[in-house]
Amino acid sequence: QSSDVILHLEVGGEFRFVSPAMKRLSGHEPADLIGRPSADFVHPDDLPAVAAEHRACFAEPGGTRRFRHRARLADGSWTWVEASACAVLDEDGHPDGVVSLLRDISAHVAE
Repeated sequence: QSSDVILHLEVGGEFRFVSPAMKRLSGHEPADLIGRPSADFVHPDDLPAVAAEHRACFAEPGGTRRFRHRARLADGSWTWVEASACAVLDEDGHPDGVVSLLRDISAHVAE
């Protein structure tokens, strides 16, 4: 019932899991996103910074990265979100993906 979206991304950035809150936040059906590149839903101007934050997650396992970016809504418009992301490691300690919590902060960000 959380209004925050929980995402689990593959190491390459594809959606592995998307919580039901995605529908409320963005209008996207969670099941339709599975296997798609998450980069397709990040504003092009924000993509380098988001990619750098995900790399930093892998460089600092156990740490949480907090950052903001614009995310594409189902109608093609953009909204500001805050992400809290951390690496997921497999039983051998190798990166297995990133888990992120997204929160809509558009009401708090002046463009």
